[in-house]
Amino acid sequence: MTRITLAVLGLIGLVLLLAPWVTISSDTEALIVGDNAGLPSLTDGTGLDVLVALSHPQVSQRNRAAKEIAHHLRQDPLVDEVLVTTPAPSEEFDSWVWENRLKLAPPAQSDLESQSMVRRLVEAKDYFSDAASIVFGDRFLRDPTGSYWRIIERFESPGDAFPVVNGVWQSNDNSAAILHIRLVQFPFDAQALQDWSSALRDLAAHEGMTAHLLGVRVIAAETTQFNSTASARASTIASLLLVIWLIWSLRSVVLVVHTFLPLALGVAAAIGVVNLAFGSVHILALAFGGVLLGLALDYPIHVMAHRGSRRSKANRLILLGAATTGLSFLAMVGTQVPALVQAGVFILVGLSVAAIASVVMPVPKRAEIRGIALSAFGFYLPAKAWIEATLIGAGLVTVVLFNQPPPITLFEPPEHIRTELAELNQKLVLPSSTYAIDVEGETLSALLENEVQLAAKLDQAIEDGDLHSYQMLSQWLSPSRALHSSVSDFQAEAELALEQAGMAVAFAEQQTLAFERALLAPGLQPEDLSRFPELQGLARRLSVSEGRWKERVELVLPQGSSQLDLTLTTPGAELVDLLAPIRQTMTDLRSRIASWLLAGLLCGMGVLAVGLGSRSEALRIFRTCCAVLGGSACIIIAVYGAFSIFHIVAMALVVGIGVDYDLILTGMKGDKDSKTSARSVFVCAGSTLIAFLVLSLSEVQILHQIGATVTMGLMLMLFLTLAQTKRNEDL
Repeated sequence: MTRITLAVLGLIGLVLLLAPWVTISSDTEALIVGDNAGLPSLTDGTGLDVLVALSHPQVSQRNRAAKEIAHHLRQDPLVDEVLVTTPAPSEEFDSWVWENRLKLAPPAQSDLESQSMVRRLVEAKDYFSDAASIVFGDRFLRDPTGSYWRIIERFESPGDAFPVVNGVWQSNDNSAAILHIRLVQFPFDAQALQDWSSALRDLAAHEGMTAHLLGVRVIAAETTQFNSTASARASTIASLLLVIWLIWSLRSVVLVVHTFLPLALGVAAAIGVVNLAFGSVHILALAFGGVLLGLALDYPIHVMAHRGSRRSKANRLILLGAATTGLSFLAMVGTQVPALVQAGVFILVGLSVAAIASVVMPVPKRAEIRGIALSAFGFYLPAKAWIEATLIGAGLVTVVLFNQPPPITLFEPPEHIRTELAELNQKLVLPSSTYAIDVEGETLSALLENEVQLAAKLDQAIEDGDLHSYQMLSQWLSPSRALHSSVSDFQAEAELALEQAGMAVAFAEQQTLAFERALLAPGLQPEDLSRFPELQGLARRLSVSEGRWKERVELVLPQGSSQLDLTLTTPGAELVDLLAPIRQTMTDLRSRIASWLLAGLLCGMGVLAVGLGSRSEALRIFRTCCAVLGGSACIIIAVYGAFSIFHIVAMALVVGIGVDYDLILTGMKGDKDSKTSARSVFVCAGSTLIAFLVLSLSEVQILHQIGATVTMGLMLMLFLTLAQTKRNEDL
């Protein structure tokens, strides 16, 4: 009892020592190899944006609440900027637009003739009636071509903006006021963001509003917190049931504590080693920690079930099983995916420490195991080898012919988040998350010319009802045109226009000087995209590489539509599947895991053959493991339609469990106390089934997939392990 107490105190000390410097990471970049440009980011760009819809039937009340909430949020340290409407352009940006007007909105030849100039001059006079618009009026007078006026008009009524009522954005269905929030750049912290969004919802409720939040970080935080809560609930239930089962099986609370100690030591050691080696522990590595639960808990039970020289033999088999499984999972290092490399190291360290601790720790006296000898369920199965071969073949055929692409999400948002997103989709006209169009051009002018051609196609799609709207640079800028009028020709036309408008002809000198300067302006340059906040929307869609300009045109599909049937023949334009990079990443991830775990399984079986000293025995175990994999593959694809990476890891765990059970059952065959070995396997199988059956009922997809796969695979593994090739043969 004293040794157990010391071990528990030592474990508590180890946990207290590790806790301050262990960092849990959920970085998506750790899930890929190479370029991650196609994946969403939580740390920059749109990953920092949050849209808030404040729903209330009265426009005046929701506008008042929106302004008060915006004022409150501007004091929040997590918030960088809050907007309730499109801000007025800065003086610097307005001056830049004025200087580059002829390149941003080049005039047609007719705009350079006196008849058009007269109309612009007359319109410009109206702006001098209001002091706030005198600056515009002065510039309209100095630019009779109308270029500056066209740019201002496009800024005042952009096609992609929300409607504005009394200085506040409104939803498209006129049921909510809209806030645009930009968060400060800080490391992703799910708890801090969850607290922030909850406080924002409470603040809105205090104002009588219902707040709906849309943002990558907010969704990720709420999903993480939901998964954490649901995981803790499932783990608590599983732990309680496990404790009850083990107390009944071992007849002692002390023995139950002894059983959990190697598992706890293994987990603590794995977390410490991974954190020390990689600087943090990825959440995916922790998710793979279920492998430790399925195996490490069994080791001390097997040790306690054997006495004397049989215990030494059991210890050797336990260490051999741990080495086989640990090395099999260590093969994930070969995937070169950071999170999976961590998982491989995590499992190897955890299993090794747990196995060594189980063997080294003194076994409490009078350790006795209650239960049914699993050998009592043994049965004769004729042609077992052919049945296993059939399962292997069926699994291969099913995977090749029927396996679908994997899900594109590792962590599915909970139901209430999906419901809120559906409500927001009704309120806001948001760009499609599935489709966009990439348009390229050798120069900016070439890009705009291609977009003008594309616009005709998209406008036709809108008219046909296949598209709701789109956002494109050519809606704001026009392709450059060659001006056939010289400066002297412009001055002559300007003087004639001034005379016809009844204005001072001498003013033509100022107009000509402004015109001459505008001709020398460079127009939109790549550095301007990051220079002006007003061009942030363009910067998000535009890119310049090796002199080539490229824009990702955002498409808005009609309500209720998720498919787009659009054939493009426009030069430089290509329809893009936005989910393709994520889908490809998940497919590559699944392939890497499957390939390297298979390689690890082969290596593990090699270790097993050496450890057993029998190639035929190792091949028999390998054949049974492959049959379990084949049968599990058929069931998984029939139920889920596709393998996820967690199905694959769970199947590898089933193989590890099966190897351990087979080693104990067959390794102790013929001993006088072989029934005790079979009872220990019965207790271990019961523990594993209880834990993973509870996980299979979880709302968290990771836990559900792992739990359901292990439960199903373990039943199949037990069936094949208990099946005997000879009549009246005992295990």
